[in-house]
Amino acid sequence: MCYIYLILSLHRDVSHPKCVQRRANIQNGIRLQGTNLTAVRNQLISVLNVSDLSADHITIFPRSMHTADGEHEVFALCMRYLVRLRSVRRAYVFKGQCLPVLYGAFALTMAVPSLAHAQSFKDLAQGHPVYEAAEYLKSKGIISGYSDGTFKPDKGVVRAEAIKIIVAPLIDAASIAQLTSSPFTDVKEGDWFLGYVEAARQNGIVDGPPKKTAFNGSNPVLKAEFIKMLQQAHNAKPVETLSEIQLPIAPDVAKADDWFYPYMRYAIASSMTMIGADGMLRPDRALTRGDCALILHRYLMYKEGRRTQALLSEAESEIIIILGALEKNDIVTAEYASARGLLAARGAHLSKPEEPIVQGALKTAEAFRSLVRAYRAGLNKQYDEVTKLAGDAWNLASRAKELAPNLAAISDQVQKISKGMADSARTLMQTPQ
Repeated sequence: MCYIYLILSLHRDVSHPKCVQRRANIQNGIRLQGTNLTAVRNQLISVLNVSDLSADHITIFPRSMHTADGEHEVFALCMRYLVRLRSVRRAYVFKGQCLPVLYGAFALTMAVPSLAHAQSFKDLAQGHPVYEAAEYLKSKGIISGYSDGTFKPDKGVVRAEAIKIIVAPLIDAASIAQLTSSPFTDVKEGDWFLGYVEAARQNGIVDGPPKKTAFNGSNPVLKAEFIKMLQQAHNAKPVETLSEIQLPIAPDVAKADDWFYPYMRYAIASSMTMIGADGMLRPDRALTRGDCALILHRYLMYKEGRRTQALLSEAESEIIIILGALEKNDIVTAEYASARGLLAARGAHLSKPEEPIVQGALKTAEAFRSLVRAYRAGLNKQYDEVTKLAGDAWNLASRAKELAPNLAAISDQVQKISKGMADSARTLMQTPQ
């Protein structure tokens, strides 16, 4: 019997209106079983409800690698077998020329075991998006839920509550109790959150006077605020880390001089957050308890070196977005995705620099970044730059194959695209304008 737990990017057209729903359904996990691989293939086609997908497009092969990551956020996770979509030839137009693209799944995945927990909260059953995060944080004594046995994942969080969630695990209660006054004008003696706020101020987690005179503890905590405070509390050095990357990463996180940019950049690299279905990062979104639990859990897992697979999967997802965007001649979306894919791969590399699959994935992400830059250069009629960048992509793909031979398929795709771009650019250079 073959059991497969699957989260797989199968959409050929990532902009299709049904794509988001299909992907969301897939990410909830699908359990397939069959007496042979053909039966599993056929069931996969049926469950995914993809009318133009046939058994010829699916390959099932024995697992050859695994990691100690305690996560199951992967694009192909199974107990005995990995599944991937065979390459499907597509094309996109580059300045009037048709260039080859092999569009399918990418072997940037490592199969990992799933961790099981007993249910602790009445409103967080297994399968709920916040379930694993809440169970982990409870096991560490970071959260306890409400007296009625609920977690209330959709309840909003104010800044005072957020600072307690962040500070309480790091500073013992006796030290917090000794803090009885604060220079913030709106934090008064006797306020339940005074000690947490003052500990945060003294440790550089939040700014105090003269830069900030009020804490605004009753205001909803915003995503970028929570991420910044959490990173500061753990001495992540988000401003310095990956500071050489100053690229727009989403329509709402596009300016490197915005105060929240370095924190959102590091949040992607440490798998704390990713884009939504609308392509936005929403740094100004008010967070719920569930949101805070997910962000905190992901970051703590990253610190333990247990988010590598999640980052590789995110890098793969961004590659799919890149190809879909270029197929539509949407260079801006491709540029955002290439920057995020690079950050995800860099984050994985920071965590596990010696893993061959991570090294290869980083080279692959760099190769796609070069391809996107080459595409932009082509639109600007900088054909010499196109050939240079396409050559860079080719060489990076070649290096990826050397580091991780199981990335040969995606590396071959990159090299075919690179050759098509370079050949097209040379033709255009010789064509009278």
